[in-house]
Amino acid sequence: MAGKQAGFIARADATNETAGNGSRIRRRQMQNIRLELIMSQAIEDDFLSGLEAAAPDAKYTQYADAAGRGYSAPKLGSSVWPQLNTVFVLCCEADEAETVLGVVRGLRERYAGEGLACFKSEVAEV
Repeated sequence: MAGKQAGFIARADATNETAGNGSRIRRRQMQNIRLELIMSQAIEDDFLSGLEAAAPDAKYTQYADAAGRGYSAPKLGSSVWPQLNTVFVLCCEADEAETVLGVVRGLRERYAGEGLACFKSEVAEV
């Protein structure tokens, strides 16, 4: 009854799994690319507009109000450095990753002075 334990995912085959609650999870075999984008909140809306136009079905996770210091002005949410960053994480297929990178390139050209970091790596879902 291991498949009935809370939070347990039992491997059924290469593309199907059963969650701990008995529901089926369908996973596609693909080359997964992880994109992690760290950007000034000042350009967040333009990124989301560009993403919606270029890849309307893109799935992402957003972490708002991220403080940090990179190669542009610090974004610390303080009285001295009041701005903050937003972080987007996308896991997608290689072709969709290239589409998203096109949006990033356009933003870098348009907002050369704003902070916009992008990291790309291969990932495997487990």
